[in-house]
Amino acid sequence: MRKIINVHLPEDCGNAPRKLLLKDFIQTFFAKDEKVFAYLVDDIKWDIVGKRHISGKNDFWDALNSILSDDINELWISNIITHGNTASVNGWALCSFSKFEFCHVFVFTSSNKLKEIKTFLIYL
Repeated sequence: MRKIINVHLPEDCGNAPRKLLLKDFIQTFFAKDEKVFAYLVDDIKWDIVGKRHISGKNDFWDALNSILSDDINELWISNIITHGNTASVNGWALCSFSKFEFCHVFVFTSSNKLKEIKTFLIYL
């Protein structure tokens, strides 16, 4: 697990249960903490647009470690939007040697586990 030095969150982050869940998931995701698995179904589908399609928790973990090779010094979450069984989170991160913007689009199961993630990454 890596430590994220500074995390900045939108003020309205606490007014919906799925927003809180996604706030925690994003921090766990970018910290590369194995607790991330608690948020995922076993056969998670993750599409990193233009890069790879991942299926299953083991492939998810390998891909996460591959795309997040630098330590994250700052994480800014700009928006957390939820509607029905879908949601989106966007923001940016400052790493040791780079900066990138991200947008994740999520699909939940009825038990609030993530079953699909589509990720857009733009390195600046």
